Amino acid sequence: MRVHFNDLFTLLEGYIIPKHTTNLFNARTVAAGTKLKGDSFNGVVLEKHTNAQFEVEDREGIKVIRRVY
Repeated sequence: MRVHFNDLFTLLEGYIIPKHTTNLFNARTVAAGTKLKGDSFNGVVLEKHTNAQFEVEDREGIKVIRRVY
């Protein structure tokens, strides 16, 4: 399913915080509430995609991000 950045993450004081446990491009799984800043996940820097949509699969409550649109 296609999901907007704001449905997956919160922006707070320069950090990107996942709203759900999330697997980021098969690079790393992070728990909800984890503060991310400047991290690259398989070459994707989330800060560059705050207005993007993502292809997401829900696997037993974990949001698996597959692709950026």
